[in-house]
Amino acid sequence: MADRSTTRKRQKREKKRLKDKRRGDEARKKRRASLVKSPQKLIGLPLSDCFISEHWHEQGPTIVGAISRSHPNGRITAALFTIDLAVKGVTGAELVRDIEVDQLPALLSRRGGESAVVECAPALVARAVADGLALGESNGHPPVRAYSEASVLLEGLDPADCPHEMLTGPADAAASPGPKKPGLFAGLKKRLGL
Repeated sequence: MADRSTTRKRQKREKKRLKDKRRGDEARKKRRASLVKSPQKLIGLPLSDCFISEHWHEQGPTIVGAISRSHPNGRITAALFTIDLAVKGVTGAELVRDIEVDQLPALLSRRGGESAVVECAPALVARAVADGLALGESNGHPPVRAYSEASVLLEGLDPADCPHEMLTGPADAAASPGPKKPGLFAGLKKRLGL
């Protein structure tokens, strides 16, 4: 017959074994759920946070945008786009799989340089990408090769649902500064006839 301390130790070991088994099962479940590889399965995931550069409404800027879809385990897959609304259209695209939700704004900030990003409706990013594609094609700039993979997350989004208009094309000549005035030495040379 076992004494009390031996029985307690055996119960603690059993309890610890079951707890470790449960943790391992949960970790395996999370790893499996986050490895959605098929593009068709990515389309079926629900939409999550979407971001765009805060200066998207200006005339012809280069902006960044992101569409994300959430996995059952709480992580996300995101499509990141760099869009030149002046001439070139979609100049960068990347599909980033299995990241934490709070990593997305940091990824976009690195891509966008000094410009800040703001949360937005998915239709706004879809509109920016669609207008960027149209602008690039009209100017002879096809989208980057990685666009086809990243565009999977845009499935089911209609750019026409966005009530805003993108101002494409180069910035107005009136907004740009006029010709530079000659410097000190150029002015002296002109006066002296040199």
